[in-house]
Amino acid sequence: MIGLNTVLFDFDGTTADTGRGIFNCVKYAARAYGWKIPGDDVLRTFVGPPLHASFKRVFGVSEEEALAAVEKYRELYSTKGLFEFDLYGGITDVIKLLRENGFKTAVATSKPDRFIHTILGSAGIDGLFDYVSAPLDKNGDTSKAKLINRAVEALKAEKSKTVMVGDRRFDIEGAKEAGVKSIGVLWGYGSKDELENAGADYTVSSPGELIRLLLP
Repeated sequence: MIGLNTVLFDFDGTTADTGRGIFNCVKYAARAYGWKIPGDDVLRTFVGPPLHASFKRVFGVSEEEALAAVEKYRELYSTKGLFEFDLYGGITDVIKLLRENGFKTAVATSKPDRFIHTILGSAGIDGLFDYVSAPLDKNGDTSKAKLINRAVEALKAEKSKTVMVGDRRFDIEGAKEAGVKSIGVLWGYGSKDELENAGADYTVSSPGELIRLLLP
């Protein structure tokens, strides 16, 4: 992809497999309210979208109940769940190579700012990003387009030279709304159909394929 110089990475399902912690915390919240624990196929859908929207969709509850469930979820997440993840193999090398080749790199995630900085630090990759764009308060705006726009502005990047890398349609749709290119990754929690239907400019099946696309 000639002409790019800025790459924005989603975190959940793109940079790291955070499913283990998310699944455990959703179950914790559901048990607290006496809701039926969904199967792993449904729990997978919590990875990526804003949490309160997922609680509303899966459990059929009101906005108020969903926000309360998010607070219960974060009781466990803030002390344990946020550390239950694994970086995807090869992704750190991709980010390092991009930086060595003069690219600016950033994280654009709907995970709250107070959590993502702790997570990046615990993984030892906080120094690999020039900026982290995340909601600044516990129920902050999780619009992916706004998060992308904030990163672009902070980095003083040109949209024509910026690409968003993510595993769910929210990443691709946010990129389109913000006016930047998009790459859908197939190692996360979204399918190829989901990403292509959302309008991904490219899809890749491995970090190696991603770096070959970005550094041809």
